Amino acid sequence: QEIARLEAQPRSVDVRTLLQGVLDLVQHVAERQGVQLRAELPPRPVIVATDPTMARQVLVNALSQALGLARPPELKAVLTVAEREVAVAFRFQRRGDSTGTPSLPDAVERLGRRLGWRVAVEVGEQGASSVTVRMGGLQPAVQVIDDNEGLVQLLSDYLTAHGCRVVTATGGRQGLELAAELLPDAIVLDIMMPDMDGWEFLQRLRANPKTADIPVVICSVIDNPDLAYSLGATLFLPKPVSREGILGALRQLGVV
Repeated sequence: QEIARLEAQPRSVDVRTLLQGVLDLVQHVAERQGVQLRAELPPRPVIVATDPTMARQVLVNALSQALGLARPPELKAVLTVAEREVAVAFRFQRRGDSTGTPSLPDAVERLGRRLGWRVAVEVGEQGASSVTVRMGGLQPAVQVIDDNEGLVQLLSDYLTAHGCRVVTATGGRQGLELAAELLPDAIVLDIMMPDMDGWEFLQRLRANPKTADIPVVICSVIDNPDLAYSLGATLFLPKPVSREGILGALRQLGVV
């Protein structure tokens, strides 16, 4: 009943960071059992839209179940993104006294389902097993760059509620670095920022072959769409921008 009352509050979460925190939390328990925890993580952030508190509980409980079945000396946590599906597998060799396919506690499976995730024990040959958390497909990634933190949060809430993964930056330089690292499906960009304005950001973004084709929606009080388009903007939205306005722009781009 308690799980049924939980209301997911989606946020953009880096699964790498979340998983590393879970491994750190359970490290001492694993050491007491003679099991060393190892992680295989992608080089880039893996952003999903989910409730971070509920997601953490699912991963903690999945790892705890894996530890209860694992034979020393090692348990490996593997984060994969294959065909845009995100999964975390806690892989281990089963203890000799474990037979059949063990079941997970009902609460773990139900909590996973509240997030749209699937949690299952998978048994292979010669004792190779895993507790795997499948998080579903990757949602569209949108980067929001604006030095107004309140507006950044508002746009993030709009987009996350619509199923997008959102990465934010409060300055052009930080935003440029993140864009090259994450390669988002679209960027929502302010013009008036102190460290690097939107015009310079656009020029640098388009000059980099890695980021040259990322669609950019300018969202600004500076009413100069001609300059924006000449520098490579895809769409222009004057501020203040509404939920319908930003979602409509992203629909035009085929992102949502």
